[in-house]
Amino acid sequence: MGKGSWPLIMFFLLFAILGAILLTAWSVMFFEYLEFNKTAKEATATITVINTYTDRDGDTRHMVFVKFYVGGQEYGGEIGHWDIAMAVGKTVTIRYNTNNPYDFRISSEIINSWPFLLVGVVFFLTGFIPSLKMIKRRLSSKWLLAKGKRIMATFCDVAEGNVSMNRRFCYNIICEYNDSATSTTYLFKSENLWEYFPQIQADQQMPLVPVYVNPNDYSKYNVAAKEFITSIRKTNGYQNVIDYT
Repeated sequence: MGKGSWPLIMFFLLFAILGAILLTAWSVMFFEYLEFNKTAKEATATITVINTYTDRDGDTRHMVFVKFYVGGQEYGGEIGHWDIAMAVGKTVTIRYNTNNPYDFRISSEIINSWPFLLVGVVFFLTGFIPSLKMIKRRLSSKWLLAKGKRIMATFCDVAEGNVSMNRRFCYNIICEYNDSATSTTYLFKSENLWEYFPQIQADQQMPLVPVYVNPNDYSKYNVAAKEFITSIRKTNGYQNVIDYT
């Protein structure tokens, strides 16, 4: 994996960080609610007003106000939640702070916050898992380049990849290595490549591709694609290619 992979890694890491922030916020809210719930008491509140308005994004919002009684005294305020079953005159269950009844929550507050939790989990996993895999692959490639065994595999083909950008697909270099000592043939595929691939002449002998492998496990390898492409350009007499496609 080359240096160009860092922007992609950072892109996924941003998703993971945003997911972690959402999960942290939900966790703080959850534990604060548990602490509040230890001494809170339950009461039945009546819906008195439902204000409906449209926000700047054009979405419809609802503000629900309730009232309830503690020791004969009326308390109330906004509950910060609305669902389609609510209507003026209907009742909802709330829990209130015995030391300050104006501090109250709708009993289903945590249950109603599950979409917030779900979004946090999705964002975190969507960002964390791919970025972790790419970082591990990058570190593995770095180790192979430094301490791996260098073998020269024979170029076989250029295969279209499964990732596209601006209607242009990436590609992978396919090569094979024949180990005469064990009579085994190994097939290798490069990472996704986007740069211009120089044409190989019809009468040109199939060039060799440097591959760095773990001597104890050939399934761990790094095809030195950039090194290979540079060598073809030099062989064919052109080194600098500016690709505007």
